[in-house]
Amino acid sequence: MGEARRAASADAVVSVDALHLAPDLAAAGREVLRILRPSHRLVLTSWQPRTPEDAQLPSRLRIDWTTALRSVGFVDVQVESRAEWHELFTRVYRVALDLGSPGEDVAPTGLQDEARRHLPIAELVDRVVVTATRPDGGVAAGPAG
Repeated sequence: MGEARRAASADAVVSVDALHLAPDLAAAGREVLRILRPSHRLVLTSWQPRTPEDAQLPSRLRIDWTTALRSVGFVDVQVESRAEWHELFTRVYRVALDLGSPGEDVAPTGLQDEARRHLPIAELVDRVVVTATRPDGGVAAGPAG
């Protein structure tokens, strides 16, 4: 998260396709909770498995966001998915692969590598937007650690 922020100093936290990559998801969630002002929200985009604990998926794609965020003290956790979001992210991958060899351009090369990894498992996950609120009143609830 870069430089340390004061507790209860952020009006909102936004994570675009990143929080699931944290080496310790619970610690990252607690840090977000710490810096949020009471009653303010986290908004994140990620993926959620269609079948919980699907062994075909890497652990970072098997996250049950409702459980994960509630376990560190967030409330009012909402997870939303729409079919068109799933279609859009898989279409981007297909277009990247259809471009052919990008030569020495690292950006399309990276996107093509990502597409090769994710397209085979794309039907096992849903693209999601998650919102969660830091509770009112003093120190947020949830396990310490």
